[in-house]
Amino acid sequence: MMSVRVGEEEEEEEVKKDISEGERRKRAGPAGWVLEEQALREYVLALFWLPRAERLHEVASCSVWTPHARAHTAGTLYTTDSYLGFSSRDEDHCLLLMPLSTTITHL
Repeated sequence: MMSVRVGEEEEEEEVKKDISEGERRKRAGPAGWVLEEQALREYVLALFWLPRAERLHEVASCSVWTPHARAHTAGTLYTTDSYLGFSSRDEDHCLLLMPLSTTITHL
C-alpha cells in the first residue's frame, strides 16, 4: 500500500520555490510561461514514457512511503489525464506510475 503525505518541510520549500518561480515568471511574461509549461510537460511524458496525447494537470511536492526503505521518500507527484506519477528527489531515484483506471473510488 502506498501512502502520500505532504510534509511541512516540503511545503516550506515549495513556498520558497513558488516565490522564486513567480519572480522569474514576472520577468519572462506570458510567452515564457507557455514555454516553461511545454518543457515540463515534455519532461514528464519522457520520464514516465507516457503517450504524447497525455496532458499534464498538476505538479506537487510530496513524499511516498517506500516499504523496501521503510521510510518516506521525498519527491514530486505529477497528474495527467490518465496517470499519477511519482519521481523521487533522491539519488536512488524511485519512479512510480499508477494508471487512474486501476483506482477505486469509495463514496
